[in-house]
Amino acid sequence: MTYIRHVTLNTGHVRKSFPSEIDKRLYFILRRMRKDIFSSSGTEIIDGYTAKGTEVTGNGAVITVFKKNVPIITVGMTKHKHSDVWKLMHESSTLPLQTNPNNPPDVPYAADRLEIGA
Repeated sequence: MTYIRHVTLNTGHVRKSFPSEIDKRLYFILRRMRKDIFSSSGTEIIDGYTAKGTEVTGNGAVITVFKKNVPIITVGMTKHKHSDVWKLMHESSTLPLQTNPNNPPDVPYAADRLEIGA
């Protein structure tokens, strides 16, 4: 993988995120948290912040970060061309978005949606 398209749905901004920009130690932290993120109670990230997610094999994942049970940001990610993640991120939004629900970016992508608690 050369890069991931990183889209902010609220603003429409897009950037390419390259593997070289990520601290390699983060991989081990996220790998450890992965199991708990997809459990019913989620996992604590740092004091007062938790992450809960849903993963669908062959489709992608959607993860929301909360601060004291108030949603801060939701991230949908996929590497699958025919994934429903893009559409789901638009249909479940409570805030206006600047991106087109019928025009997903090329994969792989991560779509960030700022939530009311941000």
